[in-house]
Amino acid sequence: MQRRPYGGTLRRRRVQRFVHGEPDQLGHILPAEPQRTVVGPRAARRTRIAKSHQLVHGRPVRRARFGQGRISDRVAADIIAAAAAQFPRPVARRFTPRAPRTAGAAEPRGRGGPFPRARLSDRTCGARPALSPARIAPRAAGHRPAGAPRSAVLRWSVGCIALVLCAACAIPPPQAERAAGGPRERDTAQKTLPAGVPTSAPAVRIPDDPRERARLFQAQELGLARPFGYIFNPGDPPQIIWRDVDTVRRLGGDGQVRVRWFDRELNESDRPTTPGRWGAYIESTAPNGTIVRRALTLCRRPPGFLVYFAPDSVACAPNPPGGIPAEVWTERHAEVARVGKDLIFRAFNDSEAGAILLAGLAESAPLGRPPRELESAAVLNYDYHLALKLKVLGRTDRVRPLAPPRRRAGEPAPVLRAGTPAEADVAPDAVARIAEVCRQWAEDSGVPFVTLVARHGVIVLHEAFGRGLDGRPIACDYRADVFSITKTVTAILFSQFVDQGLIGLDDSIATVFPDYPVDSPHVPTFRQCLTHMSGLTGHGDWGGVRNAYLDNIVLNGIDANEPGRAYVYSGMGFDLAAEAMELVTGKSALRLYHDHLFAPLRLGDVPMANASAGAQLTAWELAVLAQWLLNRGSYGELEFIAPSTFERLLPEPLSDRYPGVKESEGIGMHWMRDLRPGAQPGAPGGTFFSARTIGHGSFSACILRVDLDADLLVVQVRREGGPRFAEWAPRMFGAIADALRAAGDTR
Repeated sequence: MQRRPYGGTLRRRRVQRFVHGEPDQLGHILPAEPQRTVVGPRAARRTRIAKSHQLVHGRPVRRARFGQGRISDRVAADIIAAAAAQFPRPVARRFTPRAPRTAGAAEPRGRGGPFPRARLSDRTCGARPALSPARIAPRAAGHRPAGAPRSAVLRWSVGCIALVLCAACAIPPPQAERAAGGPRERDTAQKTLPAGVPTSAPAVRIPDDPRERARLFQAQELGLARPFGYIFNPGDPPQIIWRDVDTVRRLGGDGQVRVRWFDRELNESDRPTTPGRWGAYIESTAPNGTIVRRALTLCRRPPGFLVYFAPDSVACAPNPPGGIPAEVWTERHAEVARVGKDLIFRAFNDSEAGAILLAGLAESAPLGRPPRELESAAVLNYDYHLALKLKVLGRTDRVRPLAPPRRRAGEPAPVLRAGTPAEADVAPDAVARIAEVCRQWAEDSGVPFVTLVARHGVIVLHEAFGRGLDGRPIACDYRADVFSITKTVTAILFSQFVDQGLIGLDDSIATVFPDYPVDSPHVPTFRQCLTHMSGLTGHGDWGGVRNAYLDNIVLNGIDANEPGRAYVYSGMGFDLAAEAMELVTGKSALRLYHDHLFAPLRLGDVPMANASAGAQLTAWELAVLAQWLLNRGSYGELEFIAPSTFERLLPEPLSDRYPGVKESEGIGMHWMRDLRPGAQPGAPGGTFFSARTIGHGSFSACILRVDLDADLLVVQVRREGGPRFAEWAPRMFGAIADALRAAGDTR
């Protein structure tokens, strides 16, 4: 036996050194192929320490150094007991402490260290921790067991330190335990170690208010038990779980998920088998006893496709706001680009959006041109889940078509056209005066926009002002998100359902959604949904209209809803109205917008994100819709709704239906009373336009004004309000109103 100069014994032994691997379903670190090397005893201990560190933290270490001092086994037992009580599942899942060796027993070879790698076959959900005070009691009863070598004490001390590090890092519990029904109920409140140091995040507080409890459950999401599962391999389907099953159960839900698989042709299967799109339809039970319906899109990896890598060149904003100097962004461009590339990699390969995109690409053929909005992967997925919803609800054969616009009797209604100031009945210099104000506005604010003013269908002004981010002047086809003006667009489409008797404006939404209770005071009517009296809140929450089961999420908290009680500005009712139109016709809302509104009006390829906000329009497209309003539901030779139906859309005092409510509201529109400087509300002549001017506001400060008495429309599209918007908008309104008075209009 060879001895080192300092007296240590050099025993050659074989140890395994693992490199970092990917976590499996239970969160274990899967090692790569082990490399065997021959090292001395101290190096062997360092290797075992590094291996334990890797199992704890999920990453390798090059070396581990420790001080000269040692802690007693009794102190170590106290620390481990506290850590085991605090973090049972992370510890139990990843580690099993080695039993103390008796005197003379041979030390195991190859699997060294106090924490051998957890067995991957042990997947019992909710198992009690393998490491507990009872397990370590023999070690805590005294000092080193008789005959135990000091190396065992050192290894045990290292294990204690590793456990404390694990506790300090608050390793989250593995997700796979939820796939089989979730963990046992347990107290998840914040606890502390004996020294009083917090070791875990506090549990989600369950509110006492029924509405808040309902919202908390509605916010619960489904996910996958392991990462990178939305795009999965053959024979390896993902497990779908509640992301926070503890909160679901504490709120009163059962925590169970029942999954049904459907292929791209809506054929049901026990498990995903063929490559391409797969829809997972999930059911559960909500705290209020209603059924939970959700759906996810996943994609079985197509043949030959492994993973998507983002390009090396990732575009970065030149100088995002936030106080960081532009030079810092420029100097750190490569670093920012690396982060962006990694985010793109994860967004594509580890998200439902990536699975939706990949499935849509796999189902598409070359077009020879950029795809239109209705040809996008997102809309294809939207159509798929609506068809799946109709199938599981048994309503495929109960849909009714929405008739196209009818031919207008008599003369055609006015359409937007070029003409002279005399034809528009405005002052001869109206164009120059309005354009000059807009030009000064764009120069002062630095925000570009497009303005269109028309009267009697004759365009007075249609001009672009300002420069875009590239420094070049914008064009008249400049497209911008009009945000809440989208509500007016949805109201125009919905009015056709009312006009044709497919949906009653004062009907309960339970007449369309089959899961809703009939005659319940908690269920709103469609009028309440479209006049902000539904009791619902939010804009685009839970995916908005693009979530095929948005109505079900609302249902899961409907018992806490109080419609008709107060005016609460919200977009949720508009998204529900859009989903009702889908169920009635069997056609997705985006296709309804296109087929029954945008295409007949000959608008462009209009992107629609939601039914309450997110329409991206040009000034021309918004002006055509404004002319539709001026014409009381007609445009040219087409009549979309009868004039009597249009009158039902106009704002009315809500106090007529709901005593105590002061607001006036129409179906997707308000009375717009733009006051002159210094004028008092209600004063005669105190507004720029007539008292019968309708329109809607916008988060991006887009402008929609439709003066029904003056037969005038004013629209402006922009992407933000910019500085001094409240000063410049009245100046433009004043220039337009002065042009009308100069032509003899005294309104």
